[in-house]
Amino acid sequence: HPCQKRAATSSLARHRSPYTPHCTTGCAAEPCDRSAMARTSLLAALLPLCAALLATPTRQHRIKPTRAVVTYEVEEGGEARATPLSDDFDGAVQDAANGLLGAIQDGSLKLRLDFDTSMGDETYTKLKLSLEFARDVAIEWALAMEEDENLVLFFPDAGAAALARQEWKMDDLDEAEVPPNVRVKAFPRDRLDDDDRAVFALCPRAPERDVVEELVNTCEETLRPVALLNPYLVDMGTTGYGMAGRLFKERFVDALEPCYYLRTLEWGALARTYPRPYSVWRQCGLDEDVEGGYAFVKNFFSQPNDEVLEELFDEVYGTNTGGPTDEADGGGGNLFDGIGKFIDAFQKL
Repeated sequence: HPCQKRAATSSLARHRSPYTPHCTTGCAAEPCDRSAMARTSLLAALLPLCAALLATPTRQHRIKPTRAVVTYEVEEGGEARATPLSDDFDGAVQDAANGLLGAIQDGSLKLRLDFDTSMGDETYTKLKLSLEFARDVAIEWALAMEEDENLVLFFPDAGAAALARQEWKMDDLDEAEVPPNVRVKAFPRDRLDDDDRAVFALCPRAPERDVVEELVNTCEETLRPVALLNPYLVDMGTTGYGMAGRLFKERFVDALEPCYYLRTLEWGALARTYPRPYSVWRQCGLDEDVEGGYAFVKNFFSQPNDEVLEELFDEVYGTNTGGPTDEADGGGGNLFDGIGKFIDAFQKL
């Protein structure tokens, strides 16, 4: 009967899920909950947004920071800031003494001086080439001290110390070439006395490495200034260039304040006097009207290595030249076969 069908349909509508759409046929079914449908529509609209928020974030590729290029060059100052290049031996001694005493006055206790005019020639030892320079620097240093304070020169061995005492006539006060407050001692046996107030170690070698380090540490603890001239404390035969050698260099050698540096090159010179920077000078050709015969090239914050100097040579002279030439004779020879007055003066030592 039609009435029974409508009753059954009405009963089914009353038990219908709230999410089921109401009937559109015109029968007497109950309409669905409109708020439930609104919630359903809202959820459907928010689903994409929720999925985006909950998804794994896309990996972003950041641009790697560019490391600063380490440059040795001093940015400001130029030649006005450069270390002057003395054109004679006495001037070099005075520069070394000024750099040494200036560093001590500024509070440095561990210092080094490098005086290398050999240009790779190993005919004579570094001590032989440096002995006159060491004596004259020691004279300036001793004269700047009190009379009752001794400056001790430490030699690599007792034989070298005895020979210096004899050559400098130290046993005769009237004929002595050094002040009376200069003393000479030798590694490895000699020790400091109470009135020894400053130490000048001459050309210490790798075999003396341990006693030199002990001496320097003692001087630092007792507030005595100590300077090493031409130290050569790391080599393949004694210390090696492995981890032990590198650690010793970082611990000891790198802690020394370089108060004076002079190295002659085949095409010029590298110089440094505390507190000025390292300065590279090139020797000029005879056609160049430059006072002293040397022209300033570049300053460096720290000591440039051989590779940097080679690059600088190529930059100054070009890769196809062997250096400056003497154009007075047609450019046929290298000017540095006879390195000039400045280097000649040092080579005669």
